Amino acid sequence: MGLMQLMPATAADMEVGDPYDPEQNIRGGVAYPRHLLDRFDGNEELALAAYNTGPETVARHGNHVPPYRETRNHLDRVRSSTTVTNRGLVAARVNGQTIHKTYEVVDGRRIRSYSDVPPVQRRATTGPAPVP
Repeated sequence: MGLMQLMPATAADMEVGDPYDPEQNIRGGVAYPRHLLDRFDGNEELALAAYNTGPETVARHGNHVPPYRETRNHLDRVRSSTTVTNRGLVAARVNGQTIHKTYEVVDGRRIRSYSDVPPVQRRATTGPAPVP
């Protein structure tokens, strides 16, 4: 329903009273992926699978990607525009430009950020020095 094409149950879960009200619809539509990421402990693959097939279906499959062709195709379409670098950081191509996703811990909270500037590999500053 509406601009974000919310399913009735999703609209209700995201507390969207009027799914045809643009403000409510967009708020609910962008809150839903965040809800899925939180539910699946930040696991983007499971959140994407749940977005496609529903979170209860993912849960019924033991919190694994369900073996449905449509869901696997959905994940493949998303993966085709996203790559994982050798540093474990994610980069995506948007309009021909590489966008890097990185995380930083601030006051005990993991903060995600996006930039067109590649991240600098940093060494840990705590713990014993590595043995040569």
